Amino acid sequence: MFEKRTCPECQKQYDDHRYRCPKCHLINEFARDEKKINMMFWPSPLMQVAYFIAGMLLLFIMPTIMQACYGSLISTNPILYSALANFATYCSIFILFVLLLIPNYPAFGKQFAHGYKPYIIFAIGLCLLIAFSYFWSWISSIILPGTINDNQSAVNAVTIDYPLLALFTTVFFAPFVEELIYRVGLFGFLHRINRYLAYAITIVFFALIHINFTSPNLASEALAIPTYLFAAFILTASYEKGGFASSYLIHVANNLIAFILILA
Repeated sequence: MFEKRTCPECQKQYDDHRYRCPKCHLINEFARDEKKINMMFWPSPLMQVAYFIAGMLLLFIMPTIMQACYGSLISTNPILYSALANFATYCSIFILFVLLLIPNYPAFGKQFAHGYKPYIIFAIGLCLLIAFSYFWSWISSIILPGTINDNQSAVNAVTIDYPLLALFTTVFFAPFVEELIYRVGLFGFLHRINRYLAYAITIVFFALIHINFTSPNLASEALAIPTYLFAAFILTASYEKGGFASSYLIHVANNLIAFILILA
């Protein structure tokens, strides 16, 4: 589960989850189904935990630091404060993750060089995500017309007032950061233990982290849950079947489309 395997052919040590030796490509007869694990990015279990824990800690710590530095903006210009806090948070995690990835740059780069498969999965996943988003928006408009959840409302406000900050935060930094936290970190680590457990926890956690349970309008928050659950499923399944390139590009494209539609 968490062990290194030594290739009997070339003596190269590699992650036990790899289907083939990365040096001589000898098949690892002890690996799980190639279709389920071969496309995923496999840093060490320690690094997977590091991506998840470090990312989650900074997601909660950075807003506190921003409040201490720029707390006066909360009352005078709350939208600017939100834009700066989100930008600083995701930018800080992005820099940290780029540094943590240094030992794994070659393996990480190969995530974008698996031939055409990741990009086909990206296209299919994005289409499904957009289709469901439009479908559920229509259902939501019937149940609660004119309401959106707090997370989307905050994104809309920041995008309209500070589009450049929003572009960097939601389109460039957030997809990279969140895919490493939730897919590479949480899902990858739990996948070593049990595939179905990994799916369940990752999907539910990703959805609930985007919901404000202290909102005065809990009905709109509840209506947003299916959208986040479906998005989490698409991103997680795309990561498992197409690797980081698939889930990351879906995340980027989805956020970019939302960004353009908000400004349109």
